Amino acid sequence: MRIGTLAAAAGMSASAIRYYERAGLIRPPARHAGWRDYGAEALGELALIRRAREAGLGIGELRRLVMALSPAGSDARQILCAIADAKLIELDRRIERATALRARISAWRDCGCDNPRDCLPTAA
Repeated sequence: MRIGTLAAAAGMSASAIRYYERAGLIRPPARHAGWRDYGAEALGELALIRRAREAGLGIGELRRLVMALSPAGSDARQILCAIADAKLIELDRRIERATALRARISAWRDCGCDNPRDCLPTAA
């Protein structure tokens, strides 16, 4: 199938597909008369990429996962667990910072001062 058809089926832009192809995350398609001709497996590859990106994986992490899933790859489960463990630590840190920020903003809103400058922190 041509890239436009694949893009519509995958729910992403043709430029994103070309980017993932250049990044080595999907197999290069066959070419016929200069056109990319993607096989049905490309849709599955793009679905994996979409789910991984929605889960917050960066391109480097995604590359590690795709390489592990390749026939010559290593233990995909072990790689997935390592990536997930690192992401969980990162998410816990973000949640901690967001919770502290929420508490600070809530205190500003609820401070009851006549002058909002009295509630805001001073520069260090």
